[in-house]
Amino acid sequence: MLEADVLVPYKYLFQKQDDWEYRFFVRRIYTLIHETKNGVLSLSGHIMNIIESLVGDKFIHYKEALKELNKSINENDACLKEVRNVCEAHKDKSINKQITAIKKISIKDSLKLIQDYYNKMSNVNKNLFIILNELPQITYNLSCHLQPLQK
Repeated sequence: MLEADVLVPYKYLFQKQDDWEYRFFVRRIYTLIHETKNGVLSLSGHIMNIIESLVGDKFIHYKEALKELNKSINENDACLKEVRNVCEAHKDKSINKQITAIKKISIKDSLKLIQDYYNKMSNVNKNLFIILNELPQITYNLSCHLQPLQK
């Protein structure tokens, strides 16, 4: 869902009329990226611990992709958090702080950050789909070996 949500404002980055409009869409994307770290990735960690025991080696690629995504988000956390907390999801009371934070958004750096995030999120999803495709067979194999409980 996050991958799709990022694509909508991303397409408008290339149709922008001016730098202010560009930064408007970047602010939305930065907030989505920040929310990835605080929501989806922490939740998926708990679920994936269970799945890891079922799929074994195939899980390594997913974990590596997730690790790379986390690393990228953490490296940019200060910037992402500032944009989110000052001028996007939580607006600072000071309009000067908001404008300063918005003007600090570099067009070149933001494009690199967004593309890097999208590529790494896509890699996480690709590896997740590989794992999910394995689960029906694993579940079937497990059910064949489990005996009903006797009273």
